[in-house]
Amino acid sequence: MWGFYTRYANYLRIEGFNITTDPSLTGWTEQNGVFIASDHVEVIDNYLYDLGSTAISGTSVGAVVADNRIYHSQAGLAISGSDWLVEGNEVERLYDYGGGDCDYSRFFGDNHVIRSNFFHGTLFSEIGAAHVDCFQTFDNNGEYAHHVIFDGNVCYDFHQGFMGEAAYYHDISDLVFRNNIFAHGGAWGMSVHQIQDVIAVHNVFADIQYHGIGFRDGATGVVRNNIFYDAGSNYWASNGGSVQGSHNILYSTQGGIDPADFPGDLVNANPLFVDPAADDYHIQSASPAIDAGMDVGVTTDLEGTPRPQGNGYDIGAYEFAPALTLWHMPASRTIALAWSVNVTLPLTTAWTIDYAGPPGDQAVPITGIPGDTRTYALTGLTNYAWYTITLATDPPLVTGTVTAMPTDRIVYLPVVCK
Repeated sequence: MWGFYTRYANYLRIEGFNITTDPSLTGWTEQNGVFIASDHVEVIDNYLYDLGSTAISGTSVGAVVADNRIYHSQAGLAISGSDWLVEGNEVERLYDYGGGDCDYSRFFGDNHVIRSNFFHGTLFSEIGAAHVDCFQTFDNNGEYAHHVIFDGNVCYDFHQGFMGEAAYYHDISDLVFRNNIFAHGGAWGMSVHQIQDVIAVHNVFADIQYHGIGFRDGATGVVRNNIFYDAGSNYWASNGGSVQGSHNILYSTQGGIDPADFPGDLVNANPLFVDPAADDYHIQSASPAIDAGMDVGVTTDLEGTPRPQGNGYDIGAYEFAPALTLWHMPASRTIALAWSVNVTLPLTTAWTIDYAGPPGDQAVPITGIPGDTRTYALTGLTNYAWYTITLATDPPLVTGTVTAMPTDRIVYLPVVCK
């Protein structure tokens, strides 16, 4: 298809098309892949490529734009209206056809949710003087934006991760950025200009040339539980702007960091990413980010893992989840085990249980337990004796150990609530 223009037609679903353009098409909507001008339109699982304008754009109420792939186009997504859900889209390798800036996405309007999108692959040699932002908004012509959530997006290869200004009509506010990754930025992670109530929590800013987050000219915001890793000047406010910041990790900043400037943050602490050179920003088991964050109301991480996993909230976009978590419940002459696994095990995996302590009904080691098993009871044990119990996979991939004592003196008391 050359594209779709949905004027006067509500409740449409556009799914499964390959969409490109032709040089003979020169109208202002004809360079778009899908131009939405009606309400409750779903644009699902399409491939849009080599488009001289924005691949998917328009003004709508209740649009759903999901699981599309956009390649080698002037721009990716342009959102306007209210109540859009934009999720699971991939925008790759923007290209300047002479149509202005090359932005992965722009947004205007109210109550949008923009989540789990992947923006990447733009080559600065292919965009010339064009500017590349992951998320951009402005109010030059009276545009506005309110109550927009950005959750779990990954964006590489840009000038600004977020570029927003409300310098003309001052009608942009309440933007929430959580669980996002901004990496390989040519200028800023987030440039916030005269916008009120911008919240940035549980994000990663890595390899940013100049600034992590800046609040300028009266802009206000909150910055908590983020990791700034080689991210320019980390975060700041100027010219009447203000920022409340704490519980962030600041590491490998150009020119160094004075801890006195960031009293509520972990300064010069290596977050111990798994492999930042390969854009793996999960944290390792020894990371100072583990349990070091504060409760900011975010209940899952970028991958949907519940927060918190341990004794507190982890800083950054990913919550550290141990490969194996092992629990125990003692009873008379019995220790009941239960466990969860956070990795994919081979189908041939079996479990082995070994313990140190007086003998029980099962001779140790106990082998050949099916790999899909998640509970097991050790019986015939000696009450009031300590047992050290080790659970492991065969072949050895994950292991866990607990110490427990069986007892016949556990009393369950009722809970009376008034």
